[in-house]
Amino acid sequence: MDNAWDDLPNAKHIDRVLAHAQAHLNKWQRAAYNVPVEVRANALNDFRDQLFDSERVDQCDAARGAATEWLPSDRLAVKEFVRTAVTALAADDDCAYMLDTPPTVVRLLAATGNNAAVLLLPAVIAMYEGD
Repeated sequence: MDNAWDDLPNAKHIDRVLAHAQAHLNKWQRAAYNVPVEVRANALNDFRDQLFDSERVDQCDAARGAATEWLPSDRLAVKEFVRTAVTALAADDDCAYMLDTPPTVVRLLAATGNNAAVLLLPAVIAMYEGD
């Protein structure tokens, strides 16, 4: 075990998000403002409630902390969107497929109230954009 979250079902996807954000800060910065703050806050609160009712909260906090440690302090928006993507992946075992889904589809899912889609949309946009 290399990370505190390695036994989560989406551990490899959490690692993938963290690595991509670290390597492509500018893509994440551009993607960061695609979800209204209030919509993101509601989705995040729902997932936090879900996590606190499980034993995953410590693992999620460790992964969120990893993003906080290496992201520059002047990239607060990026930091928050990486942390919210990690939260979605830690809370919802069935959402990782969205990371390989076109942003237009994830936008539609988000518009229907899918909390994972709301929180993963900036990650999907950043990761879908070509190098």
